[in-house]
Amino acid sequence: MNILVIEDDSSIRENLQELLQAHGFEVQSCPDGLAGLAAIQDQIPDLVLCDIMMPKMDGYEVLQALKSSDKTANIPFIYITAKADRADQRLGMELGADDYIIKPFSSKDVLNAIEIRRQKQSSTQKGIQKAVYTKLNTFSKINSHEYNTPLNGIIGLTDVLLDAENKLSRAELTALAQDIKTSAKRLYRTFRNFMLYMQLEREELLEMPTSVINKKWLEDTCKSTLTEKALKLDRVADSHFHSTLTNDFSLSLVKNDLFYSIEELIWNALRFSQKNTPIGLEITEQKESITISISNHTLPTDFFEQAEPFRQLNRDTQEQQGSGLGIYLCKELAKRNAWELSHAYQIDQSTISLRIRT
Repeated sequence: MNILVIEDDSSIRENLQELLQAHGFEVQSCPDGLAGLAAIQDQIPDLVLCDIMMPKMDGYEVLQALKSSDKTANIPFIYITAKADRADQRLGMELGADDYIIKPFSSKDVLNAIEIRRQKQSSTQKGIQKAVYTKLNTFSKINSHEYNTPLNGIIGLTDVLLDAENKLSRAELTALAQDIKTSAKRLYRTFRNFMLYMQLEREELLEMPTSVINKKWLEDTCKSTLTEKALKLDRVADSHFHSTLTNDFSLSLVKNDLFYSIEELIWNALRFSQKNTPIGLEITEQKESITISISNHTLPTDFFEQAEPFRQLNRDTQEQQGSGLGIYLCKELAKRNAWELSHAYQIDQSTISLRIRT
């Protein structure tokens, strides 16, 4: 375990270093806060012991600097100080300190405080490892199914084509080709969602190419996408499109992100509602914004809030297609583009609204 000691009193600093080294710790020491931060930039320690009252930069400022960076925000931090006042301790805890050691202190005080932090850190790491394992296990199960099912369909159908040679009618060939296309599109959708998820997870927020959309593009895209998806699920009679847009507009945005969001929200509204219940898509115009609202029946009230990667709602009781990424990715794309994505539930009707400022 690597410990950094930041203490301006040379005798205390040297005594702490000798004590910790005698108990098998790797120790680095610094005489003030600025030197301590520089040392942390060179090598991130497993734990910091820091005085409060120091020249150049005090202990509060050191802790604030560490908490401001993702790389150093989770380093266990223990104050060693003569400031025993409760108000000072409360300030330190509010800033994120893990513990206080009041001067004068004994060797036992120091070693006990470090051991408590070590045990807590070990417990936290085990919890993280368990969460990661659970997520990877879920990811593996869902994605193996989502990749293998369409791949097996494509392989099986092409085998039928090859074995049948010239025995199939044109209608049979067309039906097989359509089934192969359906499997291929499902595979593409799974791969696309996963790649988009990885891009967002890596925070690849590079400037995305924008395009100009207008009233015709938005209405045509929403209407044609609703019709296309409804046809696939035999839900055309359930689907209703309405637009109250009166004025044309020119809006520059990331068209791919908007198209993905519209397509995914429509697809989810159709899939997670019963046949013969209405699906409504409405475009409305407000002052300085446009809202795309998609409503259906029977979606669970909290599905929007529960959306997270590789989680399928009601998976234990209901077989589903998909990786569980759709709504989560829509929420992340809304954040990236500064759109407002919201969910409302009222009298058995679920409505998701995407508001775009003009």
